[in-house]
Amino acid sequence: MIGTKAYTELFRVVRKNNYQLMLAGDEKQLASIERGGIFEMLSNIFDLHVLTDIRRQSENLIREVAMKFADSNILSGITLLKQNNCVNFDNTLLGLNE
Repeated sequence: MIGTKAYTELFRVVRKNNYQLMLAGDEKQLASIERGGIFEMLSNIFDLHVLTDIRRQSENLIREVAMKFADSNILSGITLLKQNNCVNFDNTLLGLNE
């Protein structure tokens, strides 16, 4: 994520040269305070397109889990991993196995 000052300079150059601008990012990414959350603000003002097709994960199960995590449905994602024996929970640190 870039900060407000960098965006201001970018917009100045775009306007001066009559360019069109396309931004890509994720407003859910954590940004430092100095960044000002400008990307999220811009995504609320201008037209946007949301990309939902996951290509990084090639296995269907992992792709489905990634979609659940992206939709903030963490419990469903972890449950899916557990049902497919992809995770193993150990309660020893909680003192439950004593």
